[in-house]
Amino acid sequence: MVKYLLFRGAGDPRTLRCRIWNIIRNSGLGMHVESLKFQRGAIGAGDYYYGIGVNVDDPAQTQATREQLRLIDDIGHRCFIQNGRSSFFEEKDVTFLTANFEYDSFLVPIRFDPADAPEMDSLDGIESIELECGLCTDDALAMDKLLWWMSAKGEGSWSAFRDAVSLLWMGRPEGQTNSWPKMRKFLLLGDVEMEADGRWGCTPTTIVQTESAGAYLAGKSTPVVLRGFNSYEKNQNNGGPTRIGLDHCSVPVDIPVIHNPALAISSILPAWSEWMGFLQGKPDIAPHRYTLRLYDGHGFNVYEEGNVRPGFYEVEKIEGSHSVKQALYDGQRWLGGAFYDLRWLAKKIGGADLEVRISREGSLLIPEAERWPLLYERPLVLSSGRLPALQEVGEHRILAYTAVGGEVAGILAGKLGIKLKET
Repeated sequence: MVKYLLFRGAGDPRTLRCRIWNIIRNSGLGMHVESLKFQRGAIGAGDYYYGIGVNVDDPAQTQATREQLRLIDDIGHRCFIQNGRSSFFEEKDVTFLTANFEYDSFLVPIRFDPADAPEMDSLDGIESIELECGLCTDDALAMDKLLWWMSAKGEGSWSAFRDAVSLLWMGRPEGQTNSWPKMRKFLLLGDVEMEADGRWGCTPTTIVQTESAGAYLAGKSTPVVLRGFNSYEKNQNNGGPTRIGLDHCSVPVDIPVIHNPALAISSILPAWSEWMGFLQGKPDIAPHRYTLRLYDGHGFNVYEEGNVRPGFYEVEKIEGSHSVKQALYDGQRWLGGAFYDLRWLAKKIGGADLEVRISREGSLLIPEAERWPLLYERPLVLSSGRLPALQEVGEHRILAYTAVGGEVAGILAGKLGIKLKET
């Protein structure tokens, strides 16, 4: 089980985090440390709390081992003692910090699970088995590392994922550290499934055999998994993790193969109107208590008309909590969902004339401003294992999906009630 050593720190927490990470690695305790948690809002002004989660074999253990005591000494901060006896705290015991310490806010797992740890000569010379603390300048490499971490962990909370992203993209501009766009890519590729509460889990390691784009690896993927193949091809993937092509390799007997999942999934998806009925309602939104901003295709603008018309809105309470939500009003009720889902629905219920084009080679072209909801976009990506490429065509931005094929495109266009034209 995991128990925590609690400390009070000072100074820049980012610098301290890096120093602690190096101490843990140099002391050989990297495989025994589960997480590093910092008090939310710690920015270097005054003292703050942080905790180091360590794996404890005996739930009754109260005293730190010799190696753990050496770690405490190297850190140089005072370690709290519980009831005058125990060096360890369980998460449920840290109630005295609840006023200013949010447990999951800075949860940063810093290792692969021992059972799936890559060796020191692992893929592409990545010599560390831990997530590196600091700036990672290569987005593809950062996405690969993020997938390795998720694969080794198996499942986790949204906050754990968010903070792993913060660690891997540390020092980047704020727009590049957003977690949801990265999770959305893993969902589109079939590497991850996600619950409504944000809890995620990696799908099993699977070989996907497509209709016309060869075979590729999906699901859990680490350097250990890749060493099970005698050969594979690596390709950049439009901002996602590296695509592992498996067209000319022997398949390990313990890895299942699925054939053309894009067609199978497309065939069982509901029509768009039925799917819309499954979206979570937002009955707490009372327009007279909120500031409304209506999406006009480019951004959200303050909406001041007396009657609320159907559309995609940002809503913010006038009094009390000032958190901003995005919601769709369909003329009768408010609905919640992801940005692209609600943006597309707003166009659909607004009567927009939506159409997509398919090339002779089977590439599907969709205007970026009309990007499909995730549920319907996923089969497009699974058709090839490649995320869409963004193309500039005159003044228009187009998403190009490779090797979709007429059958899958036709099924999905029919369920979305949009025109499919050949180019």
